[in-house]
Amino acid sequence: MQFLKSYRGAALITALVILLSVVFGAHRSLTAVRSDVLQVFEMGAYGDGHSVKGDLNARRAVCANLYTVAQRYLPEAELDELGRSLEETDQEAPSASAYENLDSAAHLVIEELEAVSLSEQDAKYVSGFQAELTSRTLTIAKDPYHQRALEFNNDTLGAFPANLLKHVAFVEALPIYR
Repeated sequence: MQFLKSYRGAALITALVILLSVVFGAHRSLTAVRSDVLQVFEMGAYGDGHSVKGDLNARRAVCANLYTVAQRYLPEAELDELGRSLEETDQEAPSASAYENLDSAAHLVIEELEAVSLSEQDAKYVSGFQAELTSRTLTIAKDPYHQRALEFNNDTLGAFPANLLKHVAFVEALPIYR
């Protein structure tokens, strides 16, 4: 108790209060900026719903349709990776790597289907799936979210003092979907 009434005790408590204030302030500021960029991910740069999240969901739906068509022609073993990738991206917050795995698995299945004799209608479906996946990939790559996420990751989190505080403030970098 005597320590708290001493000069050293007061200095220690003051230092701890300042340290905690800096950490909580950094957390609050960084998460606010991160939240603004995540809003662009979910709603689009203009708030119109044309967003990376919408494109990722559309790509996932195309891959689910591809899986359905491929079940008619390919053995289940050749569809395992696509099935696992569909399950991974059906989670609450799938990672960017889960979507990359889905994309590569879908392209492998499309290559396998090209080697098989498809019905005329299924061949049109597969061709349409491939075109839609390519289109969504290009749209995602050009979305303004990526520029904002890169600015947040590099300019905000990568700059002093955020580069030192991001770990103790529990602020993560934003994912890039390319």
